[in-house]
Amino acid sequence: MMPILPFLGDNEENILSILRMSKDAGARFVYPAFGMTLRQGNREYYYEQLDKQFPRIKEKYIKEYGDGYRCSSPKSKKLWEVFISECERIGMLYDMKDIISGYKSGYGERQLSFFKFPSD
Repeated sequence: MMPILPFLGDNEENILSILRMSKDAGARFVYPAFGMTLRQGNREYYYEQLDKQFPRIKEKYIKEYGDGYRCSSPKSKKLWEVFISECERIGMLYDMKDIISGYKSGYGERQLSFFKFPSD
């Protein structure tokens, strides 16, 4: 589950929504990274887009991350707690050893889809 954009998508409601939609679509496991990466070149483009769409947020990024590559959410610890709690509640695997085991068992003949189509 990445990217989770700091100051934009790093909130509890967003994380819970992603987990619930994933579960509803048939996913059995998910592993998060609460943040994003910004390579040279990508950072400039991202900052241009922030200027256009969220001008006040760009300054937060500059102050928090500077020219850093890894941009972890300042809320990562709390989001991880919310994530684990919801995964356990809905039966979603999140521990890497469990994910690997689940992945190896496959999904059978079922195709995953985040879209719901009307029945024929």
